[in-house]
Amino acid sequence: MSGLEGVEEFETEYISQLQGAKTKNKAIKLVGKVDFNHHYMLEHFTFLKEAVEQHGDGSQIAKF
Repeated sequence: MSGLEGVEEFETEYISQLQGAKTKNKAIKLVGKVDFNHHYMLEHFTFLKEAVEQHGDGSQIAKF
């Protein structure tokens, strides 16, 4: 979600421990209207869809 416009990732002070493993101390906060005009995953999906259409035999479907 931090790749969306209007969403910002930040580090928190709280770090939880689950059976000895430390979790990431990152969270997100809304800083404006949420939008996805230029989300990197859309570019990845476009590449995947074009590759499937070009090299597939018609039975494959690119899913997001």
